[in-house]
Amino acid sequence: MIRKGIYPGIKEKPPFSLGYEVVGTIDAIGSEVSDFKEGEIIVALTITGAYSEYMYLDSNDCISIPKDVEPIKALALIFNYVAAYQMLHRIAKVKTGNRILVHGASGAVGTALIQLGKLYNLEIYGTASTENLAYIQQQGAIPIDYKKQDFEKEIASLTLSGVDAVFDAIAGDNFKRSFRCLKKGGIVVAYGMFNSSVGKQSKLSSMLSFMGLLFRGWLPNGKEAQIYSIADLKKKHPSWYKEDYLKLILLLKDAQISPVISNTFNLLEAKKAHKLLESRGIQFCESYAYCSN
Repeated sequence: MIRKGIYPGIKEKPPFSLGYEVVGTIDAIGSEVSDFKEGEIIVALTITGAYSEYMYLDSNDCISIPKDVEPIKALALIFNYVAAYQMLHRIAKVKTGNRILVHGASGAVGTALIQLGKLYNLEIYGTASTENLAYIQQQGAIPIDYKKQDFEKEIASLTLSGVDAVFDAIAGDNFKRSFRCLKKGGIVVAYGMFNSSVGKQSKLSSMLSFMGLLFRGWLPNGKEAQIYSIADLKKKHPSWYKEDYLKLILLLKDAQISPVISNTFNLLEAKKAHKLLESRGIQFCESYAYCSN
């Protein structure tokens, strides 16, 4: 989305270096930096610039990772799992036993939502294409084939009263349908524009659908809607990001979560990786890591 110029909040104009997150080794530190040292492996949420051999980073944006954690798995947590954790606990504020619906459940964030949701004994429903239903069922969700089934009807039939939260990165008409799946007191958390990223909808149309969703949430219907942006929440509550990431590192070390890594690519193969991601879309169930060596 950043490459296509449709990612909200990105003002840079090409050419610039892409790369939303980075894991790397500190080559040098500033004279006033005392909490890091050269040679230490750190992660950071960069939004742009991570496809670079070297980066200047504010030490406040860096998090050191333990030596016994694989860097590639630490990388997978930076966006996918932090976003999932924050949407569940900072935005939706789920409670043990709640029911949730995850769209794009076989995607990287979808996988993280399922794995983290299972830790709280959530009843999880997930939409995916036919070929990915077995995967999300293996992860612990109740699968719904969005190509062959009407997810609204399935949720109504399976839950009777609806779900407590829906996590929707699709946008467009999907937001409206997700809102109808909520029970009283439920919330839709919108966090992406997949339809725009694959050319199914214009950026303007997607943005209007966000406004429509928020309007529904403002109506006195007992339901809520919020838009989640990892970058915006990090700016608003800087301490939360590091706090949440470190919780996830502990879960990773305890084998309570397990990022699924399908492929790794050399930095020079970034174009190939992007093409593969776009060919699979949000239904693709594995995470990717980009390496510079």
